[in-house]
Amino acid sequence: MGIDLPRSSRGQAPIFWINRAQFFRYSFELLQFQLGEKEKEAVEWGWGQEMGNSMFHLVNAYTRAAQFEGLPAEASYRLQKVGGAILGMVQ
Repeated sequence: MGIDLPRSSRGQAPIFWINRAQFFRYSFELLQFQLGEKEKEAVEWGWGQEMGNSMFHLVNAYTRAAQFEGLPAEASYRLQKVGGAILGMVQ
């Protein structure tokens, strides 16, 4: 199950633009991943590093968050999986 995006006349999905409010909606409410406080802090840090207006910035924020200093390996892996799941929502 993914997000259906409108198609252009060439059959390609347009860039999916997001703002900061949408970032948190997609990150925490829509996907409903149970992130711990340290993981949320890492995502905030990752978003600060990768902030932008496309869905790909959102994915990059999660993969960047996995590199947050002091984050356990399990949490890093989980954040990478969340980034992949978000990317998988775009069809």
